[in-house]
Amino acid sequence: MYLEDTFPLNNSYDAQFVKTHLPVKDFPIRYFPGLWQVEIFYKGHLIDRKEFHILPPEPGTYLPPKKAKPTSERISQLWEAVNERRAAEEDPVFLEKLDRARALFQKGRLGEAKLLLDEILKEEPYRTEAHLGLAAVYFELEKWDEALAELDYVVQNPDYRAKAMALRDEIIEKSSQKSGAIP
Repeated sequence: MYLEDTFPLNNSYDAQFVKTHLPVKDFPIRYFPGLWQVEIFYKGHLIDRKEFHILPPEPGTYLPPKKAKPTSERISQLWEAVNERRAAEEDPVFLEKLDRARALFQKGRLGEAKLLLDEILKEEPYRTEAHLGLAAVYFELEKWDEALAELDYVVQNPDYRAKAMALRDEIIEKSSQKSGAIP
């Protein structure tokens, strides 16, 4: 996610339009080549998607994005637990945002997933599923303290407690291995 912005819809002669730009002038062009995508949402629903290419200034200067690491099995199990609880959820906007966040996470687009999960929690801070998603993002980024903080919220929900505790154990083990401490 390079840019996320919210702005009013303009009405001119009964036509609705939006106008924005990507502020890239202060960054080296070698970071931008590739396929770009713009998605436009109105009241939480995708209404349009456009794609465009930015070409590198010279061959061999493009730096491709890093590939995502394989997801922890415990994170996959927790996402599945969320899917099992979906039947009780009645808010389609929340479900759509959560599905988008999960899809972004699975594609390795962790920054975009985090922004979307933060947006959910800004509107509804009690959403255990969004806290779980953030824990997964932080896990993949190896931000152990942040992941554990999110899981502290998740373990309070009895539907996710056992699997969240197992992920907590895995995080504690990984963080102690990284720091050289004995688990």
